[in-house]
Amino acid sequence: MIPWGARVRVRRDRGRGVRLWIPVPPALVLLAPVLLLALVVLVVGCLVVRVSPVLAIRVCWQVLWASGGTRVEVERDDMAVLVDLR
Repeated sequence: MIPWGARVRVRRDRGRGVRLWIPVPPALVLLAPVLLLALVVLVVGCLVVRVSPVLAIRVCWQVLWASGGTRVEVERDDMAVLVDLR
């Protein structure tokens, strides 16, 4: 299922961390112009390398659909970032 929200937490050794909850559907609406441009680039790229654009779009949709429940943690010496898609 498409994720409905993303929890983002940034933790630093010094100072306070930041916690955000980002609703995914409104974020997709705000990013619609960028997504349309990316769709055009994807279709042109598929035609250049002779891959079916319909198949490529279907695979991208399946990856988006399967991304619910994904948890990504990245740590560095002085900072840690957690992204949790729900």
